[in-house]
Amino acid sequence: MKLLLPIGLILLACAACGPSQAPMYHLQGEISYNGVPLQNGELLLQDADGVGASFHSVVTDGRYDLKTSPGEKLVQIKGYRKTGRIVEPNPGEPVEEIESFLSKKFNDKSAMKITVNADRDDLDFHLAK
Repeated sequence: MKLLLPIGLILLACAACGPSQAPMYHLQGEISYNGVPLQNGELLLQDADGVGASFHSVVTDGRYDLKTSPGEKLVQIKGYRKTGRIVEPNPGEPVEEIESFLSKKFNDKSAMKITVNADRDDLDFHLAK
């Protein structure tokens, strides 16, 4: 019985020594659409194999900034703009309506891929119709 406690503690300590976490890399840059900075949007990077984590950044004034794991990534970009209409999603709470305006070829049906590694920290996306 006295032997079980030390063995249990050793096993518990070794469980915390699992595989080391992959390095994270800082990635930043500009996103434009038809030569104009994307004012409001989102950038999503997903592992190209569909297995790993996803990484997200808000796009503001044509700029994004995020940390991501290395490897090949599928890129999805969404752009939002005001429609000029006022809507009430909740009664008594009027807000400006916002719509997604980029083609699905840049987001839901995107085939854009990048490779993230230590040699890359600045990457721009210039989208066109």
